[in-house]
Amino acid sequence: MVKTENKLQHVQVPNNMCLSHELEPFDLYIYATIKRFMNSTTREAWPSMQTLKELTNSGQSKIAASISKLNGRYFDIIYKNGRKKYLFSKRYKNFEPFSNEFLDKQDLTPLEKSYIIAAQQYMFKDLQDLGKVSFSIKDLADLINMPEWAIYKCDRELQKKGYLSIVKTKNRDFNTGLPMSERLFNMELLGQKIIWLLSKNNERIKKNNQQITKLQKDLKIMKKLLLQKDKQIKELATSTIAAQDVVVKI
Repeated sequence: MVKTENKLQHVQVPNNMCLSHELEPFDLYIYATIKRFMNSTTREAWPSMQTLKELTNSGQSKIAASISKLNGRYFDIIYKNGRKKYLFSKRYKNFEPFSNEFLDKQDLTPLEKSYIIAAQQYMFKDLQDLGKVSFSIKDLADLINMPEWAIYKCDRELQKKGYLSIVKTKNRDFNTGLPMSERLFNMELLGQKIIWLLSKNNERIKKNNQQITKLQKDLKIMKKLLLQKDKQIKELATSTIAAQDVVVKI
């Protein structure tokens, strides 16, 4: 019984935390690390700064900056008997689960954990133990508010560690025309079997896959419209220059 409970221990991170570009993936990592100490009854957590530094292998100023951004949005800092506590009063229907096994992985850097926490929402999870990301690096960078260089770095290191495979697809990038790649994350090795173990998560996975598909279609339509607009602007500029030449000749 204890073993089953341990397998199901996890932290729930709300979806869309980075969409407004006010938060970054590292902020989600700090949120998850604090929330793992939450009492399920009082919904309060009170890890010390020293504990957070040790668990995230990060500096105090960087952690404090994330806490400041999260405070009042995703938790509230309160003081009881002179002790600082984090109150998680809000509950979210749409979230991604992260196991303590994943959060405690010693071979992953804070940057890599932050990347995976932010990107998991955008993974297709219809294949057991695999998370598939089909977005281009440019689109993914915009969705999770992470620099492209950081994604390239994480992808390279995760491949070396055996957690990620990148495969070419028949699909072409809308802007460049080059073949697109898909990222296949080995979520079992990452300690993320929790995704498929939660009893109600099958329906959530199905809904999440539908949302990702819709987002991909919306992005494709938006890019097409932008290209059409860009073409119209260029045509207008060309016709304006041509009209100016006529006036000069007259």
